[in-house]
Amino acid sequence: MQCHRHADKTLDHCSVISETPAGMGFGDAAVVAASLSNAPLPPPNALTPSGDVIIPVTFDGGAELQNSKPTPADRIITNPDWISKPSGASLMRYFPDVAHRANTGGQVRMACLVTAAGAMDGCRIVSETPEGFGFGAASLAVAKLFKMRPRMVNGEPVTGGVVVIPLGFGASASKYVSAPVFAATPTPAEVAAAFPKGAARSEVGRVVLSCGVTPLGGLWPCQVATESPPGRGFGEAAKSLVSSFKLDASSYEQVGGISQVTLPILLYAPGAELIDPITKPVWTRMIDPKTVQSLFPAKAATAGLKAGKGTVDCILDHAGHLTQCKSVDEEPADEGFGEAIIRVAGALAINPWTTQGRPVDGAHIRLPMVLTLSPDAQASNTK
Repeated sequence: MQCHRHADKTLDHCSVISETPAGMGFGDAAVVAASLSNAPLPPPNALTPSGDVIIPVTFDGGAELQNSKPTPADRIITNPDWISKPSGASLMRYFPDVAHRANTGGQVRMACLVTAAGAMDGCRIVSETPEGFGFGAASLAVAKLFKMRPRMVNGEPVTGGVVVIPLGFGASASKYVSAPVFAATPTPAEVAAAFPKGAARSEVGRVVLSCGVTPLGGLWPCQVATESPPGRGFGEAAKSLVSSFKLDASSYEQVGGISQVTLPILLYAPGAELIDPITKPVWTRMIDPKTVQSLFPAKAATAGLKAGKGTVDCILDHAGHLTQCKSVDEEPADEGFGEAIIRVAGALAINPWTTQGRPVDGAHIRLPMVLTLSPDAQASNTK
């Protein structure tokens, strides 16, 4: 067989050159054994032009790998009893960025030692197709999501056994979201601090990043998709803010396998924060209709009114909550609808990052609302 040999003497990406007798599984066993072994520096005539090493393997009652420590064939687990495996959505969160941009899928075989707890340890890549797109590294990161029932000796779980895990990464199988909902975002002060030194204070940088999504909702890696004005450092400034973002968990889990998002970022000089009113909010927290009914003004219900309306003006905090709300108008007047709508607004929240690319901190939002008394509530008020 032919393997790639690393400086630390480990072997991976092995392939069978010849196998005798064929079709009996000796080739696969040799490849797995090599991937979990260390090999000394081979003789010059064992090296290929690419620097790979040619290794003969002989099986005689057990795996005997020439010039290395063998992995006995009876330690290879052929029918693993999995307790947990990554879902397709979880797997796609590790999809390599370079492969995503190239719209390329891949196949990997990974060999791992099984611990007494059933976890994967010391994993090595047996084969990776195609190479150079990061599927091997992605598979090693995915290994922690596997767990199987360990080997038992005298009724006790023990470390031992090797399992070969095949993984398939489908091309473009992930979802791309252009308006993600965030649980955490940079503050206005952080955005201002990132303003590039080479840009004029009067300039506003407009950057759009294309980012991958980590298993915990972080953004990485990110590439600059568009940058205006160019050549002022706004792209790198925007990328410096990426660590402060975290997707809302319910948002990225519901879309099923999201692995790429579009992230707009506006960059402004300190003291020039953009706080235009929010006119098209993305609501992230609503209020239960039954709670709204409970807030219908008692004064209005007693007077026989079945509906009323009003508008409140609120200031958004960093988490997107509506605060410091004040009644702007109400109809009919003096029946409590303004105060009721203020209480409704206090239970709402919007996405803390706007679709234009800035935090919502300090921005005003006007909320018009109509409150209607349900027939059931009307009936209860007449008793």
